[in-house]
Amino acid sequence: MYMVLAAQFRELSPPDHDHALAALSVPFAILSLILLHNPLDIYSIFGLFMLFGIVKKNGILQVDLHQLVARRRHGA
Repeated sequence: MYMVLAAQFRELSPPDHDHALAALSVPFAILSLILLHNPLDIYSIFGLFMLFGIVKKNGILQVDLHQLVARRRHGA
């Protein structure tokens, strides 16, 4: 997955941002389930999968927007 993102963005550093966000989203979601005394049932597991996918998609879109803005500033 990392090499696909690095090849798409032609850099090695932007996928790091995406992976860091995804890695932090799941533990904090589980922590919120614990703090709110909600059980880890099948519905919350589906929610965790959806959260992980949404965070990955938003991270990719943010990196893509950042590259688009950088290209416009450099006149390309």
